[in-house]
Amino acid sequence: MRHAFVIGCSRSGTTAITNLLNEHDEIVIGMERFKHEYPSSPVFRPGPEWFEEERFFRFHPSETNITPAASPRWAAVYKRAASKFERRTIRVIGDKVLAHPRILRNMAASFPDARYMFIFRDLARVTSSYCIRAANPKDINWPETKTHRSALLDWTGAFEAALGLMDSVGPERVLPVQYERLFSGDLDTFRCLFEFLGFDVTPELVESFRALTKGWEERTSQPLHVDPEQQRYLDDHANLDLEQRFIDMASERVREAAKRRQSWFRTLRSSGFLGHRCSTRLLQRAYGRNKKRVRLS
Repeated sequence: MRHAFVIGCSRSGTTAITNLLNEHDEIVIGMERFKHEYPSSPVFRPGPEWFEEERFFRFHPSETNITPAASPRWAAVYKRAASKFERRTIRVIGDKVLAHPRILRNMAASFPDARYMFIFRDLARVTSSYCIRAANPKDINWPETKTHRSALLDWTGAFEAALGLMDSVGPERVLPVQYERLFSGDLDTFRCLFEFLGFDVTPELVESFRALTKGWEERTSQPLHVDPEQQRYLDDHANLDLEQRFIDMASERVREAAKRRQSWFRTLRSSGFLGHRCSTRLLQRAYGRNKKRVRLS
């Protein structure tokens, strides 16, 4: 099995993209399976043994609070993962990890050959989510002081950590993913994500993606929970050039993946494999079904 990790700032869509990846029968990504282990020491060394079946399902409070016992939601995630282990279908396994510079430096040292998917989201939406959680007295896992300033600090730090990771493992092993582009239902971004891990995109996966991204317009129409003073602070201090740099990188990766796909179809057409009677509709249904596996060297 190979390793892959979802990284990002809190409230940036890391859970959503993890759920999406776990729709594939050959992928298992934990929900911060080793949440407390990653930042516990300046020098920690996770290894492949963490993701062996017996170790992966041996939960302990010192490692994470996101366990099957904590919520039916997490129980369903790990029940599905267990069935994949039982059927021996897993080709890629990993975890959801906070994009913190020290954590990612250690991850790069421990898993230099892994693939990393860095998801980032609009700062206003990240901040709004921080403020909603901070204002919720029932949310015992989120301090009431963790609002707009913390959001900006974590958001900026995630970009900087991702740049450091790219320097460590190479930019080809880190895929920037823009939350808004993926979860608005952009199929090219969706295909790029799975192709980055070396997987075919099947019609069944496309249907799952459409179900997960349904209601995007309704979600984005929700009001922001950021007051004018907080918004002024964000406007004065946010490094939007850094964000734009990642938007451009994400867009370029999607374009490159689309070009590879188009080249594959042209090759099939020119070889006569598809035949003259193959309709555009058939091509669309086959889109992403390149059976040549991507070598994750």
